[in-house]
Amino acid sequence: MIRKLKAQKKVDLLLDGGRFLFQSGRLVTESRKKQAEKIFQAYKKMGYDLAGIGVDDLSAGCSFLKKLDPEGSLLASACLYCSKRPAFSPFRIFEIRGIKIAVIGLSGGTLPVHIPGGNETALDCSNPALERYMEKIRQNANLIVVLSSLSPKEEMAFIRKYPAVSLIISSGRTFPTWVPVKWHDSLIVSSHPRGKSVGLIRLFIKKDRTNYSIARYENKLFVLEKGR
Repeated sequence: MIRKLKAQKKVDLLLDGGRFLFQSGRLVTESRKKQAEKIFQAYKKMGYDLAGIGVDDLSAGCSFLKKLDPEGSLLASACLYCSKRPAFSPFRIFEIRGIKIAVIGLSGGTLPVHIPGGNETALDCSNPALERYMEKIRQNANLIVVLSSLSPKEEMAFIRKYPAVSLIISSGRTFPTWVPVKWHDSLIVSSHPRGKSVGLIRLFIKKDRTNYSIARYENKLFVLEKGR
């Protein structure tokens, strides 16, 4: 995530890569749906600006997500389609201290078996629309951040294709990145699954004519403990 701590009274962006509502492989019951609703509302109360959508988040079906976020104020995905239409906005552009930051959601993985409305739900990160989204982003933003539930291999392929991406916040990895993965000018970070840790990364941006890039960064990972 990109954010200054609240104690410092300087808030930038609070972001999540996805896969935060349901646990993989578990049967979706009414009680787990209610728990997912509470998690979603907690994210809203904490002031999250945007969250990606992973396959685990789709365990109760696409319609469940749309009911949770009917205005698309929190969720984003450039790959998720319901009834052949984009389920949520693919990206949003934020302006932080004069720098325009585009945040795009990439949903990857295999859809859970027997999810409600599964025949009308699809994940497609290879469609021509994604190319159009990225072109629009390049034209209108200075930096690009990706909220990803793609696999590590898919993430590397993506930043090779789109080297302008500055940061990938990944939920597709099964391990946290205590030290960000670096490829040329791109960084990849991830925390523990299901909110067991929170990452704080400060990006120090440099401008070369009209190009913006990360000059240096400070990264911390905070492991959370259950309340007593």
